[in-house]
Amino acid sequence: MKKRSLFLFLAMPLTAIATPQTLDLAGEWQFQLDPEDIGIEEEWFRSDLSDTIALPATTTTAEKGNETTAELNLKAPTLKRLLQEHQYVGAAWYARTVTLPEDWFRDGSRLVFERVLWESRVWINGHPVGREYSLSTPHRYDLGAFLEPGENRIVVRVDNRE
Repeated sequence: MKKRSLFLFLAMPLTAIATPQTLDLAGEWQFQLDPEDIGIEEEWFRSDLSDTIALPATTTTAEKGNETTAELNLKAPTLKRLLQEHQYVGAAWYARTVTLPEDWFRDGSRLVFERVLWESRVWINGHPVGREYSLSTPHRYDLGAFLEPGENRIVVRVDNRE
């Protein structure tokens, strides 16, 4: 019995790495910031997102979020850390459609995120897969019951608020 897995390693926001018997998820993804936290209520996991992002990247390197200004830096309560050119705190959505071959083995298919800051949620083809909350352990999602041969839409929501 041949097992295959989807692996998406997350270093807030997303980085994809290919390993044997995996599907490389690097490339262009749909993307949308959700500062008002309305995406779940409005079911963004069922619709196209308004922007794109090339992964692997972070919201900072992709210049997504609020541009940090000199005035903002001066108002920072502490300068004991590096300040990013673009900062964003809140939920961010990522979506991509992948095509799986007919012989894709669904059982044992997993989506794995590492170094998530803090919460992740996943939907496959509009169906909720689960929710994880941790910085110190990988977020793992069993996708076997959700994947089908052909096109599958993966939607990930990451929320970096504590």
